Amino acid sequence: MAKIEVDEAEFNQMVALRGVAAKIVANPAARRQLEAAHKLVDPNAATPLLDQEAQQNAPIKEMEKKLTTTLNIPKSALYKQVLPTPAAIKALTWEKDGTTHQLSPEQVKRVENEWVTYTPGGLVVAPEGDSRPAVARDFSRPAASQRHS
Repeated sequence: MAKIEVDEAEFNQMVALRGVAAKIVANPAARRQLEAAHKLVDPNAATPLLDQEAQQNAPIKEMEKKLTTTLNIPKSALYKQVLPTPAAIKALTWEKDGTTHQLSPEQVKRVENEWVTYTPGGLVVAPEGDSRPAVARDFSRPAASQRHS
């Protein structure tokens, strides 16, 4: 095997680059970006992760194209992102690093006490098994908001 002379600074730079590359490949989001960057500078580069995602998303993209072009529905009407309700936040779970996470009781209290504003609501129809007390109302008289002076 042939020997090559490399100065110490260049060697240290290559070692550092190898460590960074290993971290990038180990992180799926970073690996996607690396594949996209590789494809940008080399159109013939293999991008297995991006190709697999494109194949999985093809039916969704096809339906999106039909809805936006044929029916003229704007993408903003198709994809709506909403925050969970305070009740849903209590039950919210998510995966991170292969572990399921959930808010602690202290975090839930913080959300309820500091970040959520509660306003008085109206009556709702509830099933018979609902544990909340029933509200009896006399419908023969108009509600206060409907009375005329």
